[in-house]
Order: sequence, then structure tokens, then C-alpha cells
Amino acid sequence: MIGRTDPAGPLLAAAPSWLAVVLAFVLAFVLAIAPPAFAADRGAPPLHGQSDAFHTDGVAIAWGVLRGADETRTLVVLRIIADSGRYPVVEVAGVDPFTGNEIVRRPPSDATGPIEIRTPRAQFADYPHTIVRFHGPARDAARRTPALSVLFHGVPDTTPEFVDAARLDAHLAARLAARPAARPAAPSTGTRPP
Repeated sequence: MIGRTDPAGPLLAAAPSWLAVVLAFVLAFVLAIAPPAFAADRGAPPLHGQSDAFHTDGVAIAWGVLRGADETRTLVVLRIIADSGRYPVVEVAGVDPFTGNEIVRRPPSDATGPIEIRTPRAQFADYPHTIVRFHGPARDAARRTPALSVLFHGVPDTTPEFVDAARLDAHLAARLAARPAARPAAPSTGTRPP
């Protein structure tokens, strides 16, 4: 009998080893270049803001839009009030959800008084998400470990637009002052409320 050698035989026989090496390399490369979303937030997962006003213990956030003469002059306005005894440092970043890249909208700084950030609306095309980080003591801010983070996916749909700055100011003040109504406690019998 004449023996035939298959030219692809050695290559296919070695396939599991070289294929595993290539796949391991590709996986390592992807993990190296794809930063985890919001990697700087090593604390608790962020809370999600879903409307133009957000309230939680010690924090209030309100959104508005101030229309300019054209779209390039239209500003998204974010106003924040924080209990500076609890959260002495506040920072705000714009985030690209695909790359995880961030731009600074407000560097970590003192939380005293109302904080207002005005961002050209066009900037939300590249950095649509906004994360507001509330830091406890100064050492937490230095380590970039926020005590509380609030994440907004884009400008909330409920955000109103104004052409008059005074009306925008009154709206933001009202939204920051208005606390959501408390929901009644669920019955303790283990049944769901209607």
C-alpha cells in the first residue's frame, strides 16, 4: 500500500494549540483596550437619574435647557445642591458610553452652595452620559472613590427648554425645592400593594 500524506494534516493537528494562543491574545487585547464603564467609580454602583429632577438624602439635581440664537449657542444647564457636611466635594463628568472616555464638566471641588454647570448641547453628541460624583472626606476624593454617584443617560427626556434665563432659573429652583411625594410603605403581610 502506498501511504498518502495530507498536506493540511500537520496544520490541523496543531490547530488547537495555535488557535488557543490566538484567541487568548485577542481576548487579552480586547480587555486591555476596552475600559470597563465608569472604572473610576470603585464605590457602590451609581444611582440612575431618570427625569429632569433627582432627589435623594442630602442631594438634589435639576436639569434645564437654555435655548440660544441657534443650536450652537444652546446650553444644557445642570444645577446641583449637596449637603456639604456629608459630601464636601462634587465632580461632574461627561462619558462616552462606548469607549468609557470622560471629559471633565466640573473638576472635584467644594460643594458649598448651589453648583451650576452649563454645557453646550452639542457636546452631548460625543459624551451623552453625565455622572455626578459626590465625595465624602477629602481622602475619598483623592482616591476617586465617591460616596455616591448619580448617572444620567443623556439629557433626560423630561427636561424643559427655555428662551428666557429668568424662567429657567425659576424652574430649576422649583425642581430643586420640590421633593417627590413619599410612597406608602408596603404591607408587612407579605402581599404586594394593589
